[in-house]
Amino acid sequence: ENWYRSLALVVSRGFVDCDVQGGPFLVPVADLFNHSSSKQGVRLSFDEGSFLVHAVRDIEKGEEIYNSYGPLSNAQLLKQYGFVESSNPHDIVSLGVDLILATAHQWCAQRGCLGSSVDEQQARQQALRRNGRLPAKAFVLQKSDLFPQDLQVVLHVLTLPPLDYLHWEESNFSEDAKPVSLWTTPLQLTSYFWPAWSRSNPGIPP
Repeated sequence: ENWYRSLALVVSRGFVDCDVQGGPFLVPVADLFNHSSSKQGVRLSFDEGSFLVHAVRDIEKGEEIYNSYGPLSNAQLLKQYGFVESSNPHDIVSLGVDLILATAHQWCAQRGCLGSSVDEQQARQQALRRNGRLPAKAFVLQKSDLFPQDLQVVLHVLTLPPLDYLHWEESNFSEDAKPVSLWTTPLQLTSYFWPAWSRSNPGIPP
């Protein structure tokens, strides 16, 4: 128990000097600065064996002085330091491709889409990968872009009626040949997919 507590202290409070082997290093007092993504007041650094604290803006008398631990998502902050920020501009959510594919297949199966067969879905997935639309593992969602364009395209291609899909495939997925139906149901898709994804990933707002 004492070993785990000591390890947690070093991992969450240690500083790393890229010019010195070893570390992280504990620097008393310097580790008292709390983190803020929006109110950073100091920058901490090593310089030829010294540890420096630089003010990066004017600091008012009596205000708390914050450091920034880096552009970290809430998942990274929680794992490394044991807390999250309620308004973290760097927060992201990784949405697994397997979850997206499974949900799209379920959407088609429930609606009797002709493109809901396993072979048909796999063919569409391969076409999306060849065209750089479908990542290997996950889509990254950010607060500034909760529904990325590539994700919209993937959802629509996987749920397109067969004739629309064939027309777009024959055009080699040209931007000029996108089927009209590709962009007519984003709200329907979102209303179906979002609750399922939110249950699977608490980082996604409901």
